Amino acid sequence: MLNKFKLLFIAVAIFQSAGSVYASPVRVDYSKIIAVSTEDFEGYDYTDVGLSEPFNGFTASTAKFPLAMEAHSTLCGSNSDTCLFSRTISSSVRSLSDFGKGIQYVGFDLHKVSPTDVFSITVAGGSGNQAFTSSLDGLIAFGDPLGLFRIDVKNLGSSASEGNYSFDDVITGVSVVPLPGAFLLFGAGLFALGIYRSSIFRRQK
Repeated sequence: MLNKFKLLFIAVAIFQSAGSVYASPVRVDYSKIIAVSTEDFEGYDYTDVGLSEPFNGFTASTAKFPLAMEAHSTLCGSNSDTCLFSRTISSSVRSLSDFGKGIQYVGFDLHKVSPTDVFSITVAGGSGNQAFTSSLDGLIAFGDPLGLFRIDVKNLGSSASEGNYSFDDVITGVSVVPLPGAFLLFGAGLFALGIYRSSIFRRQK
């Protein structure tokens, strides 16, 4: 039979595990983010975009070169789509920032022109900085329980053509659809605390 101190320790550990699913910036499921803001760039013309452009829910910092609005199957994945496109060489870093107070999740559609391109992505949040490497061509998202501040994207391609890539469908959120495992951990914590309180009640009688 577990004594009350062991039960209390287990309960606290389980609650901490359930409440801190992410202990630092990590990759999350884009489709699970409950969106606070969304930006598909369809309402912009390429002439509107400057060197540091505010969009819905974030700012796109273009560092040395400007980004441009494009609508082309090679750049955005569809002839009818519009995206935020980088025409520059691979050494340029593109940043998304100014997500707003309390934003813990940010996702976007990262589309590359060359199939061999690999991205270096650095995510800065309240928990610290975390670097990721991804060859993904599609939806990608990140989360930090203490808030996200900035996401820097660098294409590791080796030529000007390989440096081309685009952002689309940027979303921000303060919550995600809970994982079933989190509910199980939370329930286990409640159960352990219930046993602990019952044992105290029996001793008092």
